[in-house]
Formats: sequence, structure tokens, C-alpha cells
Amino acid sequence: MPFTWPYTIYFLLLIIILPVYILIIICLLRLRRFYAPFQTTFYAILVQNSIADILALTLFAVQKLLCYFIPDILLSFQGPYLAA
Repeated sequence: MPFTWPYTIYFLLLIIILPVYILIIICLLRLRRFYAPFQTTFYAILVQNSIADILALTLFAVQKLLCYFIPDILLSFQGPYLAA
């Protein structure tokens, strides 16, 4: 199964956006230590959602890469006992 153009764009954007996203989280965590306005509930929820976004982006990319590189192993378990 070859990659279609949406997956190609997704992976290109992931390579560009992921380091920037991680850098923003690191900056927020550093500011959180020293400045009181960054110690509010809003910024705590913002950091939590950012971590969840990074995990979701990464897990989706890993899933698509595994389906591309080893489809026989992943797709052979689609029997009646495993929900697809």
C-alpha cells in the first residue's frame, strides 16, 4: 500500500512542527518556574493538552509507518477475536 499525498504532507508537517511544539512546551515549563502568571490552571491545562497532542501525532505516525512497512504482520490479526 503506497503512501498517498495526504500522508506525505502529514509526515512533512510532522517533521517541521514537532520540534517547534516541543520547544514551546519547554519554554512554558521554564517560565512556569519563575513567573507567577504562568503558574495558573490555564497553563497547567495547556501543557497537559500539548503533551497529549504530541503523543497523538507521534502514535498516528508510528501506526501509519508500521502499516506501510510490515502490513502482513499487522493485518494478519484481524480475526473475529480482535476488534478492528
